[in-house]
Amino acid sequence: MLPDDVTYLDLSYNSISTFKNNSFKRLSKLSVLKLNSNSFRMTENLDISLFADLINIKNIDLSDNNELTFQIMPILAYGLQNSTIASLRVNKIHCTFGLGTKIRIKDVRYLKHTNLRELHLSSNRIELVENGVFDFFPETLKRISFADNRLTFGVFALELRSLKGLEWLNGSAQYLTHDPAEFIQHLISPCEDEKEYLPSTHIDKHKNRNLKELQKSFPNNVITEEDMPFVQKMVSELETNNGIRLCIHSRDFVPGYDISENIITAINKSRKTVVILSPNFIKSSWCMYELHIAKMEEIYSRENECVLLLIFYDAVPVDKIPLSIMDLIKQKSYIEFPNDDYGDPNAVSLQKLYLSNNLLVFSLLPDSDGKIFRNLKSLRVVDLKANKISYLPNDVFKNLENLEYLDLSSNLLTGIDFDIRYLKSPQNLMEDK
Repeated sequence: MLPDDVTYLDLSYNSISTFKNNSFKRLSKLSVLKLNSNSFRMTENLDISLFADLINIKNIDLSDNNELTFQIMPILAYGLQNSTIASLRVNKIHCTFGLGTKIRIKDVRYLKHTNLRELHLSSNRIELVENGVFDFFPETLKRISFADNRLTFGVFALELRSLKGLEWLNGSAQYLTHDPAEFIQHLISPCEDEKEYLPSTHIDKHKNRNLKELQKSFPNNVITEEDMPFVQKMVSELETNNGIRLCIHSRDFVPGYDISENIITAINKSRKTVVILSPNFIKSSWCMYELHIAKMEEIYSRENECVLLLIFYDAVPVDKIPLSIMDLIKQKSYIEFPNDDYGDPNAVSLQKLYLSNNLLVFSLLPDSDGKIFRNLKSLRVVDLKANKISYLPNDVFKNLENLEYLDLSSNLLTGIDFDIRYLKSPQNLMEDK
């Protein structure tokens, strides 16, 4: 056993393979714990309180233990929830050529109670992030690294907006190739990353849906009863002041007809369908039905004419947005009420963004109005090198008023076709060599 007063413990670059449940008992004064570059792996019956005695810990490094896997994360998060942890490094705790990794809420849920400032998750073959994960990251978080994983666009990318204090994000090298020698070593000694070990306590809770929502529907203005005060103002403005007639269910649905028949008729006869997207809308099966009918009307009856107009109302949690609506968000412009004119007043304070060695060409090409960076106005450094970018829309950077350093090297650009007049204080603009 170690002395109780030890404050710094470095066991890195050894061959330690297992934890014992009493490994860190009574080490309440420990401030720095370095366990990187060992051979740690998960074992059965590992206590979820393994790290719970480390109440004064500030820095933990478990990197380069590539058979530890993300199964250690619930144990880490649970044990550190009452600690002073500031920096957590878990780079390459997953086999490079193993199965893909998913970050789940249960992996990180207890981190929300910490004052963590840095989280490093590079080189873990992360492919998916469960919706809602970032809601469980602490507000104190300033720096995150997801470099060298396998991430593609998902709902989680929009959820980053919830991390208001984030200043530094590294999402580079999602398509990085690895040393062939490493692959040969994997063939000789394959990873054992398929067996799942569960900590002794774990509870998942799911909220029940409100079945009363099934009876609420408003075509043309697709809304729920709870959002009517907002809609009534909109009806007054559009009908009274602008002469635009709306279809209101209580006034315009034909008595005696099925609700579904009224919905289909109303959408078919309306020029546009305005969707008031709110948390109440997401819960309503009738509203989702109306949205589906309007999408079908747009595709099959109007030959892809723009029929749907989206208004985000009353802060919709991103993890609650169905994939069908996420597809619409990716395809269409939308209004955010009440913040659309001036953007989100609580936009993230991210200052440095590293996204090199990806394939962002396909994400940036359609962004003709600068939507991607709209809520990232604090950015000073943007690294987009090696993304196979051959062309950028004129206004893609128009919201980056504080940008000082833009790296577009090692792409396929043949000229500067995008407008750099928006860059108020560019000190370094690196274009393709």
